[in-house]
Amino acid sequence: MHYDGQSMTKTESNPMASTWTKAASIRRKFKAGPPRRNDLVYDCERAALQGYMLFLEIRKAMQAEIPTGAKDIRAALVLMTPENLVYLLAIPKLEGLPALSAKAMQLERTEKTVPVGVAVWQRDREAQEDVVWVQPWLVNPQAERAAREAQKAFKASEGKDTKISF
Repeated sequence: MHYDGQSMTKTESNPMASTWTKAASIRRKFKAGPPRRNDLVYDCERAALQGYMLFLEIRKAMQAEIPTGAKDIRAALVLMTPENLVYLLAIPKLEGLPALSAKAMQLERTEKTVPVGVAVWQRDREAQEDVVWVQPWLVNPQAERAAREAQKAFKASEGKDTKISF
């Protein structure tokens, strides 16, 4: 589910909604719904664009609800290789998008990477915690392991490009 531009109010249909922070409410809007069952297959160039668009949607949702929200969100493109390597490429501002796309396409050619999804880091100031999750595009077991490792690595990387093995 994506942010629709409407007010992000807590629904009365969920009794736990009254306990959510504003950041948690936004996070739930993007992570809502059943787990993905089918792969979304993107080449690395398209994945860079899709990742940037998701990052913009979440950042706008954060800005709408939290005045400092734009500073409290980061994202990275998650790529994996057949040899169980994961690359996290930080998603930059718009002017850096061509460089991200070029780097992702280079890794696709040289390392045979495939896009797994987008790692998202969110600061929840009310709960005084940082939360990281991966919006997956692939659902096979190798991609799920890569996403779990990417989640850990992105939290530790402080938003910088990272390479890990899993």
